[in-house]
Amino acid sequence: MFNIILSIFSAIVIIFTPAISGSPSEYEILNIKSFHKLKGKPTLLVFWSLHCIPCRRELPHLDDLYERYRNNVNFYAVVLGTKDIKKIEKAKKDWGFNIPVLLSGEDVFSLFNIIGTPTIIIFDKNLKEVKRFLGPQDTNKIENIIKTLL
Repeated sequence: MFNIILSIFSAIVIIFTPAISGSPSEYEILNIKSFHKLKGKPTLLVFWSLHCIPCRRELPHLDDLYERYRNNVNFYAVVLGTKDIKKIEKAKKDWGFNIPVLLSGEDVFSLFNIIGTPTIIIFDKNLKEVKRFLGPQDTNKIENIIKTLL
């Protein structure tokens, strides 16, 4: 019941919040205000943490999609549990991905109903959630969803 109420509330907030121009800049904190900057293009958010072994394997694969679709789709890797940019940059280099990173705001877990990492959420251009994945995924499946949104 709580999840239904949370989903309805999130949908109302998204529908009635005016669009904010411009995309979030790398290392900006993801919150409801920065999320609304993504309106206008399909969006893929991947929630990850520095200590997540499956994330280490997943992010380079998602980076391939980012490189192919970056002009038509918003891609962001939302890091949970740290705001230490040096550690994040080291992980990006060591793990081999270039997806822009957003820092998690206080309300990220409740706003996006995050229960584990990696969590991938794909939104349409109006920021309506289209698909959610928990754990590593086949990038072909993700790419097929992206293609339907373009």
